[in-house]
Amino acid sequence: MRGESQIQFKEFVEEDIEGIIINMKHLLLTTIAAVLLVGCGPSVDIYEAAWSGNIEAVKQHLAAGTDVNAKMEDGDTPLDWAIEINRTETADLLRKHNIAIIL
Repeated sequence: MRGESQIQFKEFVEEDIEGIIINMKHLLLTTIAAVLLVGCGPSVDIYEAAWSGNIEAVKQHLAAGTDVNAKMEDGDTPLDWAIEINRTETADLLRKHNIAIIL
């Protein structure tokens, strides 16, 4: 009987290990996909992105949770910079995100 129990235990452990490996592979692939989708983050800060009208960088900052209301030493926000240089699309995006935060 002891030999049969050992075989059953070994089969149980092997099945459990296979399940763990499958879960780890899934987690690894999901993590890699998330990194590829999001990227490593924006290459410029949100102020520079707003000033230059780099809408993709602004979107990356928004997706990463950057504080769009953060103020520079002079009190300006990224939205202020976008408005100042007449970056309408960037300003609209920042306004929409700002409203979503307030609501």
